[in-house]
Amino acid sequence: HLKASISIGENVAIFGRRGSGKTEIAKQQIKSSGNREIYLNLAVLERVDMGGYPNIMGARTKEKFVEFLLPSFYEYMVDGDQDVVALLDEVDKADPSLWAPLLEFTQFRSINGHKLPRLKSIIMTGNLISEGGSRPSLPLLDRAEKYLISADATSWLEWAGASGNIHPSITAYITDNPNDLFGSVDPEDRYADPSPRGWHRAAEILRKGEEGKWSSDILNREVSGCIGKSSGMKYSAYY
Repeated sequence: HLKASISIGENVAIFGRRGSGKTEIAKQQIKSSGNREIYLNLAVLERVDMGGYPNIMGARTKEKFVEFLLPSFYEYMVDGDQDVVALLDEVDKADPSLWAPLLEFTQFRSINGHKLPRLKSIIMTGNLISEGGSRPSLPLLDRAEKYLISADATSWLEWAGASGNIHPSITAYITDNPNDLFGSVDPEDRYADPSPRGWHRAAEILRKGEEGKWSSDILNREVSGCIGKSSGMKYSAYY
């Protein structure tokens, strides 16, 4: 679906639970589409990072006018040798001052009046409000297709089998305990509970730990550190 939207130059906004693969799926589809990816983490940007900086030293016409200098990533959208797909991550955590430049960016493929002829498509990703995110500006969302991604154990296991990135003990555990792929939407006072990203990190640690011949006790504690004590104890018994 993303590849189809990219091919016709659409904007897409994807929201979902943490660790459900929103950004990774977007990156994969941008790469397979043959376009250049420009990744921007909106959580760390300010208005001038999108709209440009006043070029005070380069004033024109007897210093009555000021031009704006654009950040370097715009170069690929103006003079690049291939079309660009902008991946705007953490849109739910963007500073409200970014909404105005983003409205122009998404609707007119321009910024502060500068046309961006190589900007083909825009993908925005964000987390759920229940997991600490905020709803982006509604006028911004009106400029995009909007989807809620829902990770299920069957799809995740298919990806795990195709990618080979997940330790076999974890794929076996999730096969028998599919409800443990995710923890509760409301973690209450817990600092760790399961998520697809947490299981992925645990798998990476397990492989490194096995190479280092770590004890089962250490391996199980490492897994618990990624997915939380409760699920870690269940995995430990299974393991």
